[in-house]
Amino acid sequence: MMVKWRALSMVFAAATLGAVAIQTTADAKDSALSTSGLPVPRYVSLKSDHVNVRAGPTKDNDVAWVYTKAGLPVEITAEFENWRRIRDSEGAEGWVYHSLLSGRRTAVV
Repeated sequence: MMVKWRALSMVFAAATLGAVAIQTTADAKDSALSTSGLPVPRYVSLKSDHVNVRAGPTKDNDVAWVYTKAGLPVEITAEFENWRRIRDSEGAEGWVYHSLLSGRRTAVV
C-alpha cells in the first residue's frame, strides 16, 4: 500500500513540475518575441514622409536609405528596445525608430 502512494505521489510531482516547466518556457518565449508586447511579425505603416532606414538599431549606424512617402506598408520583423527592423513590399530590410511607424495598416495598389 505504501509503495502505491509513493508511486502515485511521484507521478503527481512529475506532472506538476512538467506543467510548471512548460508554462515557464511559454512565458519566456512570449516575452522574447517583442519588447513592445505586440506580436512579431506584424504589419504597420510609415508615419512620416521622411523616414531614415538604418543598417542597425542605433543612431550610430549609417542611414541605408530614406523613405519619402508616408503611409507605405511595412512589416516589423524584429524589435530591439525602441528600434524596429522592417521589411517593405520589395523585400528590403532595415532598422527604423519606433516613433516613425504607425499602427495603421495600409496597402499598395
